[in-house]
Amino acid sequence: MLQRLVLLLFSTQVALEVAAQEIDTPDGAADALTLANAQVYLSGDSIPAYAASVLHCGVNRFRSGGLVRVDRRVNTTPNSQFNIGANAKSMLASVAGRYVERGQLEFDATIAELWPAAGQIAPDKGAITLGQLLAHRSGLSAFSDVAEIARVPEFSGKPADIRRQAAMWLLEQPLVSDPGTVTAYSNAGYVVAGVLLARVSGRPLEVMLREELFEPLGLGARLGSAERVEEPFGHYLDQGQLRVNLSLEPRVPKFLDAAGNISLSAPDYAAYLQVHLCGLQGIETGYLRSQTVRRLHGLAGEDSAPLGWSRVSIAGAKISFHVDTVGDFSAFVALAPDLDFAALAMLNVGGEAAAPGSTWLVDAVSQAALSRSLQAVDAKLPEPDPDQMR
Repeated sequence: MLQRLVLLLFSTQVALEVAAQEIDTPDGAADALTLANAQVYLSGDSIPAYAASVLHCGVNRFRSGGLVRVDRRVNTTPNSQFNIGANAKSMLASVAGRYVERGQLEFDATIAELWPAAGQIAPDKGAITLGQLLAHRSGLSAFSDVAEIARVPEFSGKPADIRRQAAMWLLEQPLVSDPGTVTAYSNAGYVVAGVLLARVSGRPLEVMLREELFEPLGLGARLGSAERVEEPFGHYLDQGQLRVNLSLEPRVPKFLDAAGNISLSAPDYAAYLQVHLCGLQGIETGYLRSQTVRRLHGLAGEDSAPLGWSRVSIAGAKISFHVDTVGDFSAFVALAPDLDFAALAMLNVGGEAAAPGSTWLVDAVSQAALSRSLQAVDAKLPEPDPDQMR
């Protein structure tokens, strides 16, 4: 799915090349068309429900539709909450950015410095930095598939105890590469980062996220899947048939919470993304400094790596994105600050059934680029001479 998205993103190159002019007013007509296309792309038989948004710095527009679950005729609402899975990694990195701004830690702080006991038990991991963990450059194993996750022992105690024990166990596993040398996706890195940040804050992960992210931005988000019966259920394809996930087991093991397990509505997700879109344009929002946002997106220097984001450059335009289609929910996000544009889509289905989400996302960025190019051309056209029109 990620390879498909990157290939599709490169198909927008021609449109981006002609969209270099800055246009002050977001094109509402273009946004309306993009959201109308969301209904076309994301209302198929394999997608029970969707929520989509297009946004600019200061403007958010939304569209949603579908069923809470395929076997019940209960519709979602604009405020329905979807689990965004690994897309929440950027949120943990944002919280880390707040602590860095306050001087409570640095991105180059090491595991040994922030968690001395872990540095002693796993001395070959002690020099790994928080930034390397958040940039997927720690050398820790991925722990992203079912077989790997099944290897993790069952731990007992409060959620914070489970996360701490799991992080220590993960640190005891062999490295797959030397820290800082290879970028390789790692849920284990975020499990460890979550414990380090909890130690810095003195609060468990759920409290830290609430006090450092949800409440400051006014988000009705939660760690874990929504528990109200009117909220969307996850779905998956089973031999071509769409099934509702009715399992009583948590969709994400408790020890993996820091690696991505947040549920929120499209308006709330857009409000969070707007902090990043504005910050990338040098506009201060009061939540994170623009300089910090640029660091999170890997734009703080040649050696800077994105934290919680993936990034591509097309025709000189920098695009940050993240997708997650694993399990029974999906989330797709792209930020194009050079266009003052971002788009998001959330679905209550995972796997290949969610593929239209990536297609719509790329189409949304392409339409934004084309709209900007047309506005730029129109702005350059001379006013007609009334005398020549006679």
